[in-house]
Amino acid sequence: MANYLSPTGSPITGTLERLTGRAHISDIDPDTGEPEYAGGTEIFWNDIQTAKRNGKIVFLDEEGDEWTFDQLTREDVDEEEEDACDGPDPRTAELQEIADGAFGDGPMARGAARDMLKREQR
Repeated sequence: MANYLSPTGSPITGTLERLTGRAHISDIDPDTGEPEYAGGTEIFWNDIQTAKRNGKIVFLDEEGDEWTFDQLTREDVDEEEEDACDGPDPRTAELQEIADGAFGDGPMARGAARDMLKREQR
C-alpha cells in the first residue's frame, strides 16, 4: 500500500465532501426573516458529493489544507508498518455514533446512518 503526502509533507487523511442538511429552527424573526436556530442539524447523507476543483478530486491533509491528486507525493509503506496502522475505519465509527443518536435525536439522521452502515458492511 502507499500513503500520500501533501507538498508540505503532511499526510493525506481524506477528501473534501459537500453535503446538505436541515438546521433545526425554533422561530423566524418576522422583521428580518432570520431564523432562530434550535440546535442540531440533520445531514442528508444520500446527497453527499466529493468536492472537485477543475474536475479534480480535492484531498485534505491532516492540517485541513486542500490539494488535488497531481500535487501529492506517493510514499510507499512496508507491510509491517501497514499492519501496525490497521484499525477501525473512522468513518464507520462516526456513522455508528450518529446511528446511536450521539449527534441529535432526529430519526431521519439516525436512520440514514444505519442504512449507510448496512451498505458498508456488505
